[in-house]
Amino acid sequence: QKNVIIQKCEEINFFKLNDRYDANMTDVPSTILSFQYEDNRKVVVDRANAPSELHVFEKEIEMILDGLDYTAVKKY
Repeated sequence: QKNVIIQKCEEINFFKLNDRYDANMTDVPSTILSFQYEDNRKVVVDRANAPSELHVFEKEIEMILDGLDYTAVKKY
């Protein structure tokens, strides 16, 4: 899955996207993506007016993460 995410990130030029897509609105949900690969680190806040490629990327990431098996962390 890691290679798929890296490929999708490169396809949309994630590291060249704006840091924030916003508008003068209230009570609008945001999606925050943080991605680090090699020496690159980028955080993108998507609240409004983001490009459609970013929306597709967000959904693809969500589908990949939903498909993973998680193990509960033991509480001490």
